[in-house]
Amino acid sequence: MPKAFNNVSDYLSELVCTTSDDLGWTGLRLMSACGIADDVAFSTSKESITLELTGTISHLSVMDGRANERATNPGDICLVPAGVEARFSWTISEPLQHSVLVEFDRSLFAHYCPEIATESFLAGHLEPRDYAANPHISSLIGSLARELDPTLRRGRLFSETAIRLLAMEVAATAWTRKHALLSQEVGFDSRVRLAIDFIESDYLTDISLADLGNACGLGTTRLVHLFKLETGHTPYAYVVRRRLSHAVQLLRTAKLPIAHVAIESGFSDQQHMTRLFKQHLGRTPKSIRCGR
Repeated sequence: MPKAFNNVSDYLSELVCTTSDDLGWTGLRLMSACGIADDVAFSTSKESITLELTGTISHLSVMDGRANERATNPGDICLVPAGVEARFSWTISEPLQHSVLVEFDRSLFAHYCPEIATESFLAGHLEPRDYAANPHISSLIGSLARELDPTLRRGRLFSETAIRLLAMEVAATAWTRKHALLSQEVGFDSRVRLAIDFIESDYLTDISLADLGNACGLGTTRLVHLFKLETGHTPYAYVVRRRLSHAVQLLRTAKLPIAHVAIESGFSDQQHMTRLFKQHLGRTPKSIRCGR
């Protein structure tokens, strides 16, 4: 089960984190975080952008009920609008993961670029996006992150210029004036959320479609159709990906024989797990354990 937080800032308080709190920035808070791979769920009361600096072997995102899993690259960013529930589970190849998080509210636009801060614009929100490349926003956040280090700091004039450019870039490429949040826009089915919650609590056990259907009140055919429509995966594929992520974590952190890792991760045996590792990750369990 993931660690659950009422706000992304609560989670960051557990990490080694440097913030912009003493720099006097208006409407925007920047945090440079360092920690290990984790499995967390939170909601956010502000618009948030995360810049990934390390990259991940695998990264599962469930944002307002929609799931996506892929490796992430250094420089990728993730956009989470205010009010959206998000869950992230990831595995890294490095000992520690480094990322930068920007949280902001609408006063950011009113203060740094008032010429665009119309009533209709301020009624909008960030477009929900999973980790992907956005070189312009990544570069601006990276420049602001260097202001957290007193030895690299270039001063208030530089930071305010960079913040204005970031606000303008977000407004141009990552902002929508639609009032509805993601769940309302896509007509997200709450029964699929129940199915995801059931899987997340029991994915290491032998889940059947009937069990899953009973948990969310759907017949098996309808369940498979809706689940794939909402998440992009069948329930079986979703379970396999969660088990693979769990296995990767055990391979990197536990001194269990690989055959035991397979059983602990819900696979029938080591051969079964190895086959799925090659199919989905293009690697063997042994190569992950050895850090290759």
